Amino acid sequence: MRRAGKVVAEVISETRLAIKPGVTTRELDLVAREVLERRGARSNFLGYHGFPAVICTSPNNMIVHGIPGDYVLEEGDVISVDCGAIVEGYHGDAAYTAPVGETSAAAERLLEVTEASLWAGIDQLRDGNRLYEVGRAVQKVAEAAGYSVVRKYVGHAIGTAMHEEPQVPNYWPGTPGPGSRSGTSSRSSRWSTSGPSTRSSSTTAGASSPPTGVSRPTSSTPSPSPKAARRCSRSPERLSCPCLGSGGRRLCSLVPRTAVSARRPCELPSQALASGGRRGGMK
Repeated sequence: MRRAGKVVAEVISETRLAIKPGVTTRELDLVAREVLERRGARSNFLGYHGFPAVICTSPNNMIVHGIPGDYVLEEGDVISVDCGAIVEGYHGDAAYTAPVGETSAAAERLLEVTEASLWAGIDQLRDGNRLYEVGRAVQKVAEAAGYSVVRKYVGHAIGTAMHEEPQVPNYWPGTPGPGSRSGTSSRSSRWSTSGPSTRSSSTTAGASSPPTGVSRPTSSTPSPSPKAARRCSRSPERLSCPCLGSGGRRLCSLVPRTAVSARRPCELPSQALASGGRRGGMK
């Protein structure tokens, strides 16, 4: 699963570099196909319920699962790219949202708050915690900033199938849900909306429809050491820190400590930053 995730990370990196005004969403799909072929990975999107591409491209007010085609990216657009890969039977699946050139202040703030909600949700994935606390944290950050959360789609577990149980809603459903434990993998989705024309989703955790299939064991990874914590206050110039948005704005300033259990995104373990600390969201 880690190998599949690394391929997905490369797809994210390569497609992000290709996002420019004048590029079509079909061209982004071709970039992703080249990465999969180079790495010997299969697509878990292509052919899924007849889906004709290896990534989903969803510009502006399209929520998720857009089909790459002739749409030409324009300056000021916001686009979500959903990526997947299969390596030796294990699935990787993530998404990110990125601006196209210079975007409006409203779109930029939506991207930043959505990313902040992602980190708030990730902070809830701890041994002994209940799974639906993830959605509660996401909803709390989004609504505190004046946004609403898309409820029709959910995150999901992932392993030897792309969509596995349990589902991970992006809001508080009224019950705490199952317990969480180390060694399991899930992909939680972060969609915040500000109106009919602007939309953002979160990265590394991405977008999905209700999952299919049954729960299967997933690969285990060691719990991060508290000594691995990285604080952006130590190196505020680092653009890799998830607390720095566009123009060097600190995303952690958007998230009250109470919203993330007394930890801001910059205080998350470095392992988490390595796997998902990207701007725009994003999955």
